[in-house]
Amino acid sequence: MKKTELTAGNFESLILAELDRLCKIKDYKADEIDRLEEYARCRIHAMYLRRDVEKEGEVFTSQNGGSYMNPRVSILMGVQNRMDKLRDKLFPPKPTSELKKADIRDEF
Repeated sequence: MKKTELTAGNFESLILAELDRLCKIKDYKADEIDRLEEYARCRIHAMYLRRDVEKEGEVFTSQNGGSYMNPRVSILMGVQNRMDKLRDKLFPPKPTSELKKADIRDEF
């Protein structure tokens, strides 16, 4: 997705494009559709926020010389955390192997 596509009136069409992209990855169950839509919304929202933070900067400086974090950075971090939780539910990691309890007596 190009940064030029991130316009105010383009939000819904970007969500639909993201949903199309995600549907090519896997076949989702009926109970995952709402979660999938929310994930797509979070992903597009994060792109918009990231673009705005790049324009404005992560730190603001007041006229008196004090500096403070751009509030959009906190919002972006919240959206990314939410997106991570949704991703983990939609695409759970495959268990690599069971941890076996080792006993020193097994070696003799």
